[in-house]
Amino acid sequence: PSLEDHLGNMTQSEIKSLYERCNVLPNETSITWHHHCSEENSEHVFNLGYAWQAEFRSYHLWTHPALEEYKYMMWLDADAMCTKTWENDPMRVMIENDLVLMFDQFPGGYVSGEVLRQKIEAAYGNGSSSNYDGGGDGSG
Repeated sequence: PSLEDHLGNMTQSEIKSLYERCNVLPNETSITWHHHCSEENSEHVFNLGYAWQAEFRSYHLWTHPALEEYKYMMWLDADAMCTKTWENDPMRVMIENDLVLMFDQFPGGYVSGEVLRQKIEAAYGNGSSSNYDGGGDGSG
């Protein structure tokens, strides 16, 4: 969806909050994907386009009707490639352990440790995630 479509689905209060977080100036008539935004109580700033793709990948993708009939999904970032055969099949690990989330080389962002564990448990349930080790040096 376009940014205008997203804004059309937001309340005036949500739009006001977004404009404040993205430092939209009073003389500006609209916001763009290129506005740089921050979350409350965070020093990190990202452009709105990057923040939106992160929200899409962490929330909207998983609730999309096209995925309803699937229990598992695997995705690799466009800049990731497997450099060797995995010693452990990640899908088999997911199925055998009844996991809903598994990741490798994570976390790589700003949230880690206890805060991240609490967020994952709140979203997916206790004991439902695993940090995958494909076998080897982390390049797989």
